[in-house]
Amino acid sequence: MRLSRLVVLAAALSLTFTTVPASYSDLQVTFVSTSANLVSVTIHNPNRGPESARVRATVKLVDNSHQTITGSVFTIAGGANLVVVLSASKTVSGIDDDPVPINP
Repeated sequence: MRLSRLVVLAAALSLTFTTVPASYSDLQVTFVSTSANLVSVTIHNPNRGPESARVRATVKLVDNSHQTITGSVFTIAGGANLVVVLSASKTVSGIDDDPVPINP
């Protein structure tokens, strides 16, 4: 009887100390700049472990059309910063939708 209580207590404690895995949604966009048809996005990973994601943004082009651009999959180390460069079909005149990390 005492052994079964000990097993239940150990199981409960192991659940208490289980860490939540990192998620691409934890990644933070810290800086965005544009030049010609390129959008540079600086990403920060606040977690301890590496994380994989993609970045998507909607931009306004010089001809007043809009384009949603998505980068390729990248992996960023825990605590690191990474610059992702997105390429539009024409010169970018503005950002419509801020860049966001998305599921790879």
